[in-house]
Amino acid sequence: MMTRTISVVLLLALSMATSAWAGNLPVRDFVRNSEFQQVHISPSGKYLAVVSSSTQHPNRYTLAIFNTKSIPTGKPRLLNHFVLQNHKMFGPVFWVNNDRIAAETATYVGGFDHPYLTGALWAENADGGNPVKLMPWNHQSEFLDYLSLLPKQKNYILVQAITLGNPIAYMLDTRGGWGLHGDRRYYFKQVESPTNGNMLADHNGDIRLAFGANTLTGKPESYYRAPGETAWKKESIPLHVDTHGLSEPEPIDFTQNNKEIYVLQHINNKNQTTGLMLYNPVKTTEKLIYANNTVDVGGSDFSNYGALIYSYNGKKLVGLRVMPGKVETLAIDPESPKMRDLAALAQTFPHQQVQITSTTRDGSTSIVKVWSDKNPGSYYLFKDKPKPSLTFLFNTDPWIKPARMSPMQPITFKARDGVKLHGYLTIPRKSSGKNLPMVVIVHGGPYGIRDHWGYDPEVQLFASRGYAVLQVNYRGSGGYGNKFLSLGIRHWGNTMQDDVADGTKWAIKHGYANPKRVCIYGGSYGGYAALMSAELFPNLYKCAIGYSGVYDLFVLKTRKGDIDRTAYGRRYLHEVLGSSDAQLKKFSPVYQVASLKAPVLLMHGGQDLRAPVKGYDEMVSAIRNHGTPLQTLYFPREGHGFYKVSHRIKAYTKMLSFLNKYIGPDSKTVAANSH
Repeated sequence: MMTRTISVVLLLALSMATSAWAGNLPVRDFVRNSEFQQVHISPSGKYLAVVSSSTQHPNRYTLAIFNTKSIPTGKPRLLNHFVLQNHKMFGPVFWVNNDRIAAETATYVGGFDHPYLTGALWAENADGGNPVKLMPWNHQSEFLDYLSLLPKQKNYILVQAITLGNPIAYMLDTRGGWGLHGDRRYYFKQVESPTNGNMLADHNGDIRLAFGANTLTGKPESYYRAPGETAWKKESIPLHVDTHGLSEPEPIDFTQNNKEIYVLQHINNKNQTTGLMLYNPVKTTEKLIYANNTVDVGGSDFSNYGALIYSYNGKKLVGLRVMPGKVETLAIDPESPKMRDLAALAQTFPHQQVQITSTTRDGSTSIVKVWSDKNPGSYYLFKDKPKPSLTFLFNTDPWIKPARMSPMQPITFKARDGVKLHGYLTIPRKSSGKNLPMVVIVHGGPYGIRDHWGYDPEVQLFASRGYAVLQVNYRGSGGYGNKFLSLGIRHWGNTMQDDVADGTKWAIKHGYANPKRVCIYGGSYGGYAALMSAELFPNLYKCAIGYSGVYDLFVLKTRKGDIDRTAYGRRYLHEVLGSSDAQLKKFSPVYQVASLKAPVLLMHGGQDLRAPVKGYDEMVSAIRNHGTPLQTLYFPREGHGFYKVSHRIKAYTKMLSFLNKYIGPDSKTVAANSH
């Protein structure tokens, strides 16, 4: 068993802030950006790269480089730092070699969107020397996306240029940059993809696989080529896709010998869950490595808990994680040094999850992240030699005290038609656990996304104010197999809402929730579901909150947003919504307000392209004409969800006030008179 030695280190150079605990944490501490977000140790172990957000400027991010040897002293030596401004954030950060680091930049256009890469790629030495912008921001026709390192080329990386046509991969010298007038003197070994999507290189840096969607049909396609070949062969790999095109195979990596390919692929068990497969592209054969009969390997929360675990050299798959309720770690190669280290670390941190996020080339020193439902994340420096030891680095959100957070418990129950459903119930700490006011949070997506076990600031905010929180992975959610996902196709306004209602009734039946004090809330598709559910079950929900929701499905389908701008997006909308105007109207909350009894809070951004603001305007008008109590919060320059921290503070403060009025401590008289 590992010897645990921890020395406390404060990264003073980053001005780490702390918050004194006095009763409830302020709203700000639940919605602000994590102070520390990425940590990467250099291949030699000499340097530590840390991405952090500024406590004084919440939308500004810094990459700082420290001398690793100085960390155990408690006075880490800051060698270099780089600050991003103008709402830019760091995408992937990676060490090119022992002394040179590179990073992509990204930007948010809304709180519910993933960060969009800006196309900017830059590199510099660990001490700040030779800074080079490898690709300028806002280039009109092309931007770069990092693919992989090149093991035989010390200063080069493999990048993918996304153009107006199919992607092109290049070898790029990180000591140079984009030349004047777009000259490519720092690029060589150009490889053009035959399809619009992504490319995969083997461990020698040779592009061998291209996969994506056909630009005309939106249907997936793949191409393969053998080592040293230049010609592509279409559909050489038997990658199976479900009939709706929502559960597609995902090539992950080549095996250590570069002869086979790891692919996440749904298999033919009873739930058609996604398993880890091994494909031989020469023999066109497939072999199952692992599949769980209940839940998928990978999925929407793949990056959050590290579903696939590779050896220290990054070439061999040695373990994986699945999440049927909480996270379970499975060893494919239990004798590998990394799996042995993870097993020892798991004993050091019981009831938490442990990930090794980066490591030195020789595997002797690693960065360890520890997290749970109550802990947003803690980072440690782990040394394997001469004996195992841990040095505490920092907490990602130092103002959050895990002991003050509420536990999230996995739940299962059956829907009215017998379908088994999963979800999570969070009971406020120190409460009786019975007869509580409850907030039902409906996740967005809806397809391919799921609620999962882990620290959720939204959930913890509501629990800190005394609300139980219910999250239901309704049919159509990701993570439970293709069969379960398909049950939600074209059922936005009926069985998908029934599942959430059945979960609510389950919580009431078991005494967790007070039936007169339940509110439903969601963002994006969850905003749609909150309003649709309040109309379908007017006596179940006492209030409803829609945040950046879609309220008129005709608006979504008639090219008002960003989904239908591609062939894939148009195909997606046709598959999941259908073409029946009668059903679209029936499933649109804006046309069903006559059934609405619950008071409503609607929040939206004027630049929302995913859930066009036209639908929000229609819903506000319809509710006002109907006469149901309505509150609104609108920011004209926000996108799909609110990005600015100050706006998020206003949003959640308004939500808490709304909840308090209708189901909270001040709600008894109002609830009795309203319903």
